[in-house]
Amino acid sequence: MIKSLFVLIILSMSFLAFGQPGGEVYSVEPIAFPVYDSIPDASDYFSLDVYKKWTNDTSILYEKVVYESMGLKVMAYVARPSKVPATKKSPVIIFNRGGYIRNNMAIDYLSFFHSMVAKGYMVVAPALRESEGGEGKDEVGGKDLADIWNVLPYIKSKDYTDLRNLFMLGESRGGMMTLMLMKAGFPLQAAAVYGATTDFGLYMEGNERVQALAYKVWPDYESNKESIYRKRSAVEWADQIDAPLLIMAGSADRTIDPHHSLNLASRLNEYGKEYQLIILNGGNHSLNGKDEERRDKEISDWFKGRMR
Repeated sequence: MIKSLFVLIILSMSFLAFGQPGGEVYSVEPIAFPVYDSIPDASDYFSLDVYKKWTNDTSILYEKVVYESMGLKVMAYVARPSKVPATKKSPVIIFNRGGYIRNNMAIDYLSFFHSMVAKGYMVVAPALRESEGGEGKDEVGGKDLADIWNVLPYIKSKDYTDLRNLFMLGESRGGMMTLMLMKAGFPLQAAAVYGATTDFGLYMEGNERVQALAYKVWPDYESNKESIYRKRSAVEWADQIDAPLLIMAGSADRTIDPHHSLNLASRLNEYGKEYQLIILNGGNHSLNGKDEERRDKEISDWFKGRMR
């Protein structure tokens, strides 16, 4: 009864936040991984032996879920343990990816998916509208937020998911959206971000490439700039972030200045919020390469320390 009420509250919050319900699942199918030699720059991600080992690992299931969000067909990638004992359910990480339009997520994040499932989690990674064949237009923190809310019905429909332990992780732009969802009251137990944008004005300042893209993403950018910035700047509303938050960044991040993470931590400290800040010396934007194992362990430990 309590679990059913919790699920009802989740769906009601989604409805209130975005004006209309969603989440109908259209299809679930196994991910068809491409032949290694057909992957551009495959060796930058993993060796052939590692790729075969991960994609042939029978302890993990990789799936593509197509579902409805505000009248659009969008999709998410799912990585989960193939066998979960009836007496034990999998905690869930909703992973919010970085970048603008993406069409190769299953490969780009294969290492992360494998790492987290090996640690006992189910990972659900919404691609967001306009990516991976999804309908609609990516608004980078606009209506695309609904695509994350609307993956909840799929998660709650599975008897192997532990709804008491729902976590969220965001990379870069996905970190920004994770913070926005925390402000909106997304029902998560704890969250983590790395390389996150926390001050959108600071990010846009002097960044000609991103400013040029802004006019494509937001047709009203010139006249509504301040509102667009504030909505996406967690440093402006850090008092409304209530769940425990792990903030990670690399000191050598050339995409998002580490000061984004430092400034958010400072604001959270002012308001007495629960957080932890980790800056990895020499770490890059995605904390991959030499820092990947440390990154994934810190994230897993943070979530496990806050499980119900």
